[in-house]
Amino acid sequence: MLIYGTGGTARQIFSFFKPDDFEIVAYVDSDTKLEYQQFNNRIIIGPDKIKYMDYDHIIIASNYKDEIYSVMMQYDVPKEKIWDKYDLLEQYVKVGGKNA
Repeated sequence: MLIYGTGGTARQIFSFFKPDDFEIVAYVDSDTKLEYQQFNNRIIIGPDKIKYMDYDHIIIASNYKDEIYSVMMQYDVPKEKIWDKYDLLEQYVKVGGKNA
């Protein structure tokens, strides 16, 4: 999965979960200054790089859900692959807390 966001909401999510509980390929952030840096031991990419990644879902880990959703539509991300943080929580609970 990809996680869109590296700010306070992303940090908050991982205060409840461990990053290893998920198969995170990379983090996505619209801030070009963050691109190619690390967050939770994974690379940060720009939204224009999503098309090159192999992922099942993109989790919106930000309070700017509508803006991020619009960005993902510009890059032709399939709607069914976009989850928000509550979808992630629901999946985590369904599978018993490991590898959502």
